[in-house]
Amino acid sequence: MSYSIIRVVKVKSKTNTRGIQRHIQRENKNYENIDIDLSKSYLNYDLVNDTKFDFNKKIDEKIEKNYKGKRKIRTDAIKHIDGLITSDNVFFNQLSEEETK
Repeated sequence: MSYSIIRVVKVKSKTNTRGIQRHIQRENKNYENIDIDLSKSYLNYDLVNDTKFDFNKKIDEKIEKNYKGKRKIRTDAIKHIDGLITSDNVFFNQLSEEETK
């Protein structure tokens, strides 16, 4: 029987957002996790975006466009939510590449 993993984290700082961006878009050259195989990075894909982009810039643009409040946004306000939904190998091994996407 498969199991799933759901992780949701509030993110407030631009520094943390930049770190998440570097991780998701595989911008780092070295990782602490020795199991990461950088030669397979070309297999990664983004289900939503066609190209890499600056997360902080995109967040600031969305806030500027959509925030209608009169007060200044607090410096310690939550800027975005980082989330991950996945499952184990038992689940994914029975799917084709297209079904996985």
